[in-house]
Amino acid sequence: MQTLNRTGGCPRMPVDFHVCHESLVGTVNVSIHAWQRFYLRYIVRPRDCESAASAEEFFARQFRRSFARSQEIFLEPKYQVLRIINNDCQQACYFYDRATDTRFVLQEERGHSDRWFVITAERPKPK
Repeated sequence: MQTLNRTGGCPRMPVDFHVCHESLVGTVNVSIHAWQRFYLRYIVRPRDCESAASAEEFFARQFRRSFARSQEIFLEPKYQVLRIINNDCQQACYFYDRATDTRFVLQEERGHSDRWFVITAERPKPK
C-alpha cells in the first residue's frame, strides 16, 4: 500500500486502484493526487469506519460510484486552451458527477492511446 501523509488523515489508496466507466473501454487508473483531492472534497466522512481498512474501502467505493455515474462534459474553448497549455500540451477529457459536484480530469497515458488516467478530482468553478 502507498502511504499518504500530507492529507489530514486521508485513507491509503488501495494498490492498483482503478475505476471503470461505461463510455471508456477497459479500466482507468487513478493517481494518488486524484485520490487525495477526492477525499479532501468529499463532504460526508465515514463516521462508522472503525479501522483504516474500512475507511479505505469506503472511499474506494465512493470514488468508484462517483466516477461511474459521471457524465462527460466539454469545457468552453477558451478554458480548454488554457488547460492544454497548463497540462504540458496534453489534452484532457472531463467527467462531471453532479451528486458530489466533482469534475474528474482524465488524460491518456503517454504512449498508450487506449489507456486513461484520472489525474485529479476538482470542484468546477462557478460561472
